[in-house]
Amino acid sequence: MYESFLIGCTFPVVCLILIDAMFCGFLVMVHSLSNADIEKNEEELGEKLTQKLRNIKENEIAYENRALIAIVVLSAVIGALFLPNLFGLLYNIILGNWGLLPEFILALHPVIVILFAYLASLFVLSVLALTFTVLIPRRLVRRMSVRGMARFASVVMAVSVVLKPITDLTNLLAKGILWLFGIKKTAQKADVTEEEIIS
Repeated sequence: MYESFLIGCTFPVVCLILIDAMFCGFLVMVHSLSNADIEKNEEELGEKLTQKLRNIKENEIAYENRALIAIVVLSAVIGALFLPNLFGLLYNIILGNWGLLPEFILALHPVIVILFAYLASLFVLSVLALTFTVLIPRRLVRRMSVRGMARFASVVMAVSVVLKPITDLTNLLAKGILWLFGIKKTAQKADVTEEEIIS
């Protein structure tokens, strides 16, 4: 039982959590990086990395939107993969130790036990998500040098190419909804092109 849970769930979820954490860290990097930092470290960065960071700052809103969309999509996939498996694991643990539980729990309706297992699964998933995709990436990125941030940004933007169809579709849907409400222009800067991401 436990082995099937680990084999069927852990590896893909860990991979997705790592990618999700990268995008969360990228958001922190975009907010914490300033033009002054780029200019100050221009010589150390070199022309290519300097231009990459300048491009990020010039199109900050577009990069933020793309990262946020990726985070939401990845979080949904992580939840869809992890939550049912974790729920099944906790529910089987409860059933396997049913005779050891206090009498007041044994007297509860089975639906309440199922609800408890589901809420416990949500709690565990929330704690793991906040720890590994929010808190740890924030602290790691804030300790990076500007050169480290530039290299990190290169990796994230390369990964984001895979998610480009989903982010583009979501952007199109958002623009369509705004258009229906009469909002035809926004204050956002131009969207990042695929060439800018790959470069």
